[in-house]
Amino acid sequence: MNKNIVSFKNKTYIGNNEIKTLKLLAFLELCFIIYSFFKGTGIFFIQIAIVLVPMSLLGCMAVFRFGGDKYLLIVVILLLNFGFLIQMMSQDNISGIYFSAMIKCLSSFLIALIASILFKKFSNIISMDIMIYVLTAIQSLFIIVLYIWGITVGNMEGAGAKINIDFGLFVFQPLEVVKVIYVFVSSIIFCKEERVYDKIMFMPRELYFVLYNFLISLAMIKFSEFGTLLIMALTGFIMMIIYSTNRKTVKLFSVVMPVLTVLGVIAIIFINPTQGWLGKLYGRFRYFLTPEVDYMNTGYHGVQIRKALTVGGLLGPDSNRYIVNIPNSESDMVFSNLIQHCGIIMGILLIFTFIILLVRGIEIARKCIDSYFSGLAMGFTLLIVIESIVHIGYNIGILPITGIPLYGVSQGFTATTTYMIMIAIILTISTETTERSSYDEKVFEKNMGKTFKGFLPGRRKFKTKNQY
Repeated sequence: MNKNIVSFKNKTYIGNNEIKTLKLLAFLELCFIIYSFFKGTGIFFIQIAIVLVPMSLLGCMAVFRFGGDKYLLIVVILLLNFGFLIQMMSQDNISGIYFSAMIKCLSSFLIALIASILFKKFSNIISMDIMIYVLTAIQSLFIIVLYIWGITVGNMEGAGAKINIDFGLFVFQPLEVVKVIYVFVSSIIFCKEERVYDKIMFMPRELYFVLYNFLISLAMIKFSEFGTLLIMALTGFIMMIIYSTNRKTVKLFSVVMPVLTVLGVIAIIFINPTQGWLGKLYGRFRYFLTPEVDYMNTGYHGVQIRKALTVGGLLGPDSNRYIVNIPNSESDMVFSNLIQHCGIIMGILLIFTFIILLVRGIEIARKCIDSYFSGLAMGFTLLIVIESIVHIGYNIGILPITGIPLYGVSQGFTATTTYMIMIAIILTISTETTERSSYDEKVFEKNMGKTFKGFLPGRRKFKTKNQY
């Protein structure tokens, strides 16, 4: 047997390329450990690595076994290291958060693993048109639960975002799940070649998508969650441009939507609102370039971000005495916090990591034979990357602050779990072993038609005299 190949039960899982991947991961992990010692948190980061390395190896074995995308796996592990590094460096009581961080990471990993197995097993069912109604109903349930039991955060003159449900042991963010479901629904609408001309609720698929987005937008506005609305809208719009076969409708929306957006912005400027969600939106856009004008209110976060970027420099400060207090530094402001502690160079490396994720996600989507799986891979990639662009944009002061996490880096159980689920599904799709058959959906619809027909009263037929 070739010495460069490891075999289990006569099946080759690890060849030369896989060994190179493991060596690269070991080298990158060593670099993070050395850097953490340089920053004074090496002992604690080694404790993180003791758990993270076995988890990474388990992920590697699964990807190697089924032939998943190794480069995407490397990106995922890199982002986790970035996240743990900044958590160790920005917390005063490092030992206190170690156990909590590990429990969250392991729980998210296990949930994502289960989700990938379920997706592989039931992908045929999930892709059916009827699942549009089921998934939309689940979305509606999450939104109703959030409306009833949600907690408002970042309250400013009654315009805070209602995004959290506190369960005591952890805080759950239902809108993170809503975003994942949104990609599934969009993929079913646009990415099934055999269904592109079939209507949904007696209307063209593109028109139904617009109605679906309109209802989602109302919920996001109600919760004052404009960042989530922006990310979902951009993701869905790009998916429609790529996968919709009705090019006339796509061209129409490509013109109408930007025009409506510009008109809306102009209207808000002329109205000059001061309270409610319109006041919040107006303040964010008005002061994001000059936050010092409204330092005690809307501009506070922006001023602190600029101070943090100045403190960070190229390689980070020599002492923690220069560190600036940034609200939500472990989640919504994690990128500016990373630059503050580690410098601009580390921030550039993180941006480069997301660029690799975008390239690999697009490549996986491009190689898919089934357009539905292609849409899912593209949709989840777009969702992660667009969210990272928005997060990084407002963390360096070129976009209004929206308050969204940076996937893979921000601390937060729900965001970490949904991120790992999306990555797990993309990796599952990259194995090219997941199958879907349109025949099963036709059989299902035929059987459902017979079932409903049996419940409906049929026309009673009377025999004529000639039939006796």
